[in-house]
Amino acid sequence: MRDLLRTLIAALTPQGVTLDDLLPGLGAVIERYPDNTLVRPLDPRVSEINVTRRYRSDQVSHVDLVLLEPLPLAELESAFGPYTVAVPDHPGQPNQAIFFVRQPSQPSDVALIATLDPAGAKATVLTLRPDPH
Repeated sequence: MRDLLRTLIAALTPQGVTLDDLLPGLGAVIERYPDNTLVRPLDPRVSEINVTRRYRSDQVSHVDLVLLEPLPLAELESAFGPYTVAVPDHPGQPNQAIFFVRQPSQPSDVALIATLDPAGAKATVLTLRPDPH
């Protein structure tokens, strides 16, 4: 999983990344909607990819990877360092672990947001969001 995430992080850090820039390496397009595109992933560890674009733009806002099997949070911490936990403001919603992946030589860093299982030990969905400097 680390390799896939590093590839996506590298793809999201240039300024102005568009859906057309990103989609070819992800898999087969299932459906294109006005604001997002669903992809059948090439990676067998991922059941679905949802690429959302910025409002009124073709630039990528964020990418959601729905994992086939939950990924231990410890693996993400080993690969990307310390994280902060975001506790939801609505009861019943899952906690999220947020990793800030610094990319000083690029126009953007990337936030890697892991939606956690009820025990808080494994990620079920990974969201990658470019954050311009």
